[in-house]
Formats: sequence, structure tokens, C-alpha cells
Amino acid sequence: MILVNVGFLMLEHYNQPEWLTRLLETANIIFIIFYTIEMVLKIFAFGIVPYISNAYNALDALIVFIRFIPFLIYSFEIFLT
Repeated sequence: MILVNVGFLMLEHYNQPEWLTRLLETANIIFIIFYTIEMVLKIFAFGIVPYISNAYNALDALIVFIRFIPFLIYSFEIFLT
């Protein structure tokens, strides 16, 4: 899944067609949902303290939270217009 995500990230380029922009935005939302579900399932499986105690899981959680920032900004821009 990570390699597919990286592949989509590599598709973005200057002066790209509108359909590609929409595709990449949609794919980004799907990846955010997938990684969030993965994080939540791991937290339920291991518990919050053991999950955060593992450095790789803590890094994954940080990345998931950071990926929400542009999504939330974009959502608020649509809501305000």
C-alpha cells in the first residue's frame, strides 16, 4: 500500500490536467482513511500505551496526524466558500 501511495505522489506535476488533480486528491483521501483505520485497529489490538511505546507505531501515528492537516484545511476552505 505504501508503494502505491508513493506512486500516486510521483504522478503530480506542473500544469497537470484537472482530471489528474481530482484523481490525486481522491487517492489522498483514500490513503488517509486507510492509514487511519490501520492505526485505530492497532490501538485496539495492542492498547494505547503499548502502541505509543513502540517507536515505529508512534512515528506512524505522527504521520497520520500530519496528513490530516492539509485535508482539514482543504475541508474548511470548501466550507467557508
